[in-house]
Amino acid sequence: MDTRNSIGDFLSDLTEPRKSNKRHKLIDIVTIALAAVICCADTWEEIEEFGHTKRKWFRQFLELPHGIPAHDTFARIFASTNPKEFQQTFLGWVEAAIQAVTKGIIAIDGKTLRRSSCGVSITQQFLKGKVIGSCYPPPQEYGVP
Repeated sequence: MDTRNSIGDFLSDLTEPRKSNKRHKLIDIVTIALAAVICCADTWEEIEEFGHTKRKWFRQFLELPHGIPAHDTFARIFASTNPKEFQQTFLGWVEAAIQAVTKGIIAIDGKTLRRSSCGVSITQQFLKGKVIGSCYPPPQEYGVP
């Protein structure tokens, strides 16, 4: 079982793809990108905008010595990062986080707003804000401490 618990612990395993011009820390770039994508950012520009919008929050746990990277920086870093290595690192973090928080079980609860499902898939309803959902660890009475 992996005893690491922060995303930084896992991201430190990633090979630095840059030989020079390391103005922004790799961990800062990848952490901002992951948070942005989890929050539905689809483009490098949206990832950069998300970083600027959440700058104060990111400064609580990232160094950001030169502020939020530009969208071109995000694109360059991810274009030169080994995708298999990134996938392995990311999945390792996700699996460790799930185990740490839920002991492997995640309860999902969702509600669809009234009259919002007329011929629209659940995915489209969710993306349009018509579905409200929560994910949380199950209560202790189900045998998960």
